[in-house]
Amino acid sequence: MNKQTISSLGIYISKKFLDICCLPNNYSARYENTPKGLEGLWLWLQSNPVEFIVFEPSGGYEKSLRVFLTNHQIGFSMINATLARHFAKAKGLLAKTDTIDAMALAEYGLTLQPQLFTENSPQIQELQE
Repeated sequence: MNKQTISSLGIYISKKFLDICCLPNNYSARYENTPKGLEGLWLWLQSNPVEFIVFEPSGGYEKSLRVFLTNHQIGFSMINATLARHFAKAKGLLAKTDTIDAMALAEYGLTLQPQLFTENSPQIQELQE
């Protein structure tokens, strides 16, 4: 029996960059957190489909990625940053760099297969802002 390999993309978001790690193939890359960088990520995703995309909120810097993925109808999980950090510590990842955080988020996706994020209606989003 062939067991299908599940892949997970962890994205660590900062003001300037999106650091990605795809597991199980250990692919890492960095894209600018700009429309041009998101287009580069889109090109990569078209030839490398993944089952899980996992990232954490980052003070609003995740908004463009969230909108971009939603507009392209790509499911994702946005997880609580504290949970992500506890998961990384439990895995023995005590150092904290953007690359390590992206890898921990990808491992979180593979291990826990989190529920996909559901976007609120535009009216709810406006109220939240």
